Amino acid sequence: MAKLLIVDSDKCRAEALRKWLTREMHVVDVVDNGAAGLEQLCFHHFDACILNWNAQLLSALEVITQYRSAAGGARILLLMDWSAEQARIQALDAGADDCVADTCSLRELSARMRALLRRPNVMNCKVIRFSDCVFNLVGKCLTKSGVEIKLQPKEYQLLEFMLHHPNYFFKAESLLRRVWVSSNQVSEETVRTHIKTLRRKLDTPGMPSIISTAPGLGYKLNVAQLVEPTELFEVAC
Repeated sequence: MAKLLIVDSDKCRAEALRKWLTREMHVVDVVDNGAAGLEQLCFHHFDACILNWNAQLLSALEVITQYRSAAGGARILLLMDWSAEQARIQALDAGADDCVADTCSLRELSARMRALLRRPNVMNCKVIRFSDCVFNLVGKCLTKSGVEIKLQPKEYQLLEFMLHHPNYFFKAESLLRRVWVSSNQVSEETVRTHIKTLRRKLDTPGMPSIISTAPGLGYKLNVAQLVEPTELFEVAC
């Protein structure tokens, strides 16, 4: 069972979704505009949100951007016109977890939601293990093969953000908006410099970089699996 939020101005579709997902034993809230959706997401806990691209009062892209900037961790499934490729790219780059055609069946939509809910909720982890690293969100420190790695504040924030969105590409300008947020005296070169520094600290010689770059797509933290330990890790920091 999960707590879900539906943000859709189409009342008939929203009600059909609510009934279907409620039958699947989820707790479902519904709002009819983006502004109300963002408020609900920021002030109440939800495991996932079904968001209509055509959200009113506040666009879906603004909802995603502002919510992710506030480190919101609920999964976001976007309903949209599937032919709008550029809009899909924008949404995924902004932090949406998946996109689905607004004409899809209730069966497909609920199957996609189940897939999203199976993903580990990194935002709730106290300690995250990836590759040969252990990242402690409480102690705000990182070890690699048991050795502490010193991170500068922005390096820590950048790594934390990318761990919240593993295996997704983010352009430099997108990372600038999310990690540096209110700073007006930094540029995309600042992002590139921090990425280089993280690579130097995280990468293993002779192995592919943990942060890859793709022209036109940006940077991606390559993580095969994120683990929230079932036992307490002894983190030397």
